[in-house]
Amino acid sequence: MSKKLVYVNEVPFWITPEGRLEAVELHNGHVVERIMLRTSRGLQVLRSTASI
Repeated sequence: MSKKLVYVNEVPFWITPEGRLEAVELHNGHVVERIMLRTSRGLQVLRSTASI
């Protein structure tokens, strides 16, 4: 299951597969999506990309 973009009071948030809400990062009006890797040490951020 992937993250879904939801709006709460017109503010964008990611809803994670675990059910958590994470603030959305915007860059020049575009949503920045973090790519995560699940490892034995926990979740690691690989990089950030601007979704178009």
